[in-house]
Amino acid sequence: MLFLLGFLSAWLLWGLGWSEGTHLFEIPADNPLRTHTLVAAALTIIGLAMAVVPRMFAGPRGALPWMGGLTLGVAACGLMQPISAASASGPGPWILLAILPLLILKGRSQAPAAREQPDPLPTLGETLPVALGGIGLGLALTAIATPITRMLPSDGADQAIMVVTFLGLTTLSLWVLGSWLGKQEGEREASRLLICLCLGGLVCALSLRSTASLTRPSGLREVVGLVGLDVADAGTWAFDLLITVVALGPLALLSGSLLHLAHQGRMFLALLAGAGIGIAIEPLISQACTRPDAAFASSWPTIAVAGGTCMALVGAIWRPQNSTILAAVCGGIALWWFAPGPAPVLKAWVRFATQPEWVVEHSVGEIALTPGHEGNPRVTLDQRALTGANVRADIDAKILARSAKDLTFAAETPSALLVGQLDLPRSLGLIDLGFDHADRTAFFYEAMPRLEKELFEQAPAGRISGEILAPGDAWKRLQDGAYDLVLVPAIPERTPNLPLLTDLPPRTRVMAWLDGGAAVARMRLPKRILLVADGVFDLCVGVQLAGADRDEDWFTPGPVTQKPIALERLSKRPAAWPNLYRALLLERCAAGEETSDAIQPRADFLRALATILRAQKPSSPFESRAEAFEINNKQMTDLTATVRAGANGRFVEETVFGIARVLVEKRRVEAIQEYLAPISTAWGRPLELELALAAADIESLDPQSALKHLQGFETSDPRLESLREAAKGLLGAQEGPDGD
Repeated sequence: MLFLLGFLSAWLLWGLGWSEGTHLFEIPADNPLRTHTLVAAALTIIGLAMAVVPRMFAGPRGALPWMGGLTLGVAACGLMQPISAASASGPGPWILLAILPLLILKGRSQAPAAREQPDPLPTLGETLPVALGGIGLGLALTAIATPITRMLPSDGADQAIMVVTFLGLTTLSLWVLGSWLGKQEGEREASRLLICLCLGGLVCALSLRSTASLTRPSGLREVVGLVGLDVADAGTWAFDLLITVVALGPLALLSGSLLHLAHQGRMFLALLAGAGIGIAIEPLISQACTRPDAAFASSWPTIAVAGGTCMALVGAIWRPQNSTILAAVCGGIALWWFAPGPAPVLKAWVRFATQPEWVVEHSVGEIALTPGHEGNPRVTLDQRALTGANVRADIDAKILARSAKDLTFAAETPSALLVGQLDLPRSLGLIDLGFDHADRTAFFYEAMPRLEKELFEQAPAGRISGEILAPGDAWKRLQDGAYDLVLVPAIPERTPNLPLLTDLPPRTRVMAWLDGGAAVARMRLPKRILLVADGVFDLCVGVQLAGADRDEDWFTPGPVTQKPIALERLSKRPAAWPNLYRALLLERCAAGEETSDAIQPRADFLRALATILRAQKPSSPFESRAEAFEINNKQMTDLTATVRAGANGRFVEETVFGIARVLVEKRRVEAIQEYLAPISTAWGRPLELELALAAADIESLDPQSALKHLQGFETSDPRLESLREAAKGLLGAQEGPDGD
């Protein structure tokens, strides 16, 4: 029965752990305060259930069956189900509530002899220090897990591995150390429990030291190199397992010992409720420690030290003995000695990590200003780009244009609201679209003044007028109809839920964009979405949350994929994840497009493109994106066949143009002439395809044909002039000095 209760508890905990932000201004990141509070409530409910049936823990195994069921339940929820917030919760909480009366009856009917000589119930003076120690344990666990989660992707697969590993180590500790602790009958359980809590300072210090080494690329390489791994393996199941053991292993051993010693119902409730409170208040403490004007703020070491100190002091104060005082003093010294200083958490799979120039920490992650290409700095969230400069500049410009397409300005001064970081490309893009004013807001709005000062230092005149607003003030202005367009740019690897917006002015268009390289395929999407591609490298999903209908190249997503992809994703290195997720998304959209015979060719195009993306394999990091992208003749044949069959639309064109640029850089002359020439003729000679054909002709030493492809175009595109110069130079060289 305890095993079943543990399994259903895992269902409850994992479902609540997927709680994400559902407000417009929580789109860029999860809401840790809500998630941690719900998890804390679940732990308290489980503790209450255990306190109601204390005799179920009276046996020699104690809480071991419950922990075993909890571990297997989390593994089933996190790894065997599809990565989906909807599927994670399921009916587990309702089944748990339904069988609670049966558990209570069974627990009260067990061990009738024990009722004749019941164990003395713990007093308030015994349970209160255990609860306070539980708070310290919850703070330490959450704080030390924070840098590990920031190094890993933000979907459920790696989190599941981390939680399952921690629970598995705790169960092992409960089994091994529990049998040893059960032989120590010299003192009551409460005394031994407080002595064990006193060791929390030493254990927390060891975890801090181990975790600090993982947040540096050099230290990370040393740790993973001990078992034959490399930083390129980050995000695979072996890597996740290793760093969880190194960072959380000591705390897991401590947790197992505490669970054994707290096998009495009220003690168990005190420990779980205290740990839940510690987990719930950790985001509040992290937010209180945030100082946007500081050079750097890192709260997780401070919170971990506070948790370890709390555990060490509780036992020494409530049970002042030589052993408890000695353990508390040693733990305090170790925490002071081993606590790391403020330092950013660098992305695990970046071989040559860039040291940020300025970092400010929030409860949802680290906002950093890092050096960019050609001196242009960029803003990142946990080393993931928040601004569209550098690599993502092209797709960011397309997102702006698609968001404002056919937008009618009702006010004399067109105004926009950017839910994200403003930089120079976005500012100039908004000005080009006709906006005179653009406010901006986000969860890190307090850090925006300093960020914008750095981003616009070289071009202050390029900043569009507008204010930096707190989310509450921005929401009030939005409801008052102050904006024509609300834009939420995509953040790489983030897949938050989309809010349902009501009572907004009909003239206000709200556009939210999601990164197609993240696990968007697991989300519940509306009936119509936009797909925007930067060739074959980047893919973004656009969702119009509010505003009048408009003519667009809409796609109809099919049902959420039910295939468990966690194990598949954990077997691949990070370089393979974006293409896997994009392929899943395209296949889902293809399933939705098949509902109409008229758009069957476009569905076939999406499937052909998904096949190409699935076939991609990691290449040398010294290759360009085009050089690393592989596409063979059969794949080109299948893709172009769908275009000739009638596949069209803006997304199809953007993808074909991107393939043309890839083939040009790879110098695939025959493929360009065989596959792209018929498409260019059918589409009326678009510039992108004619440039590719001209480049292929120059490679074939046919300058006259190249000049024919370039005739009739008058544009500022530098590629056009460059190809003309090359073709004329080649033609002159072939004719000779006398023009022969």
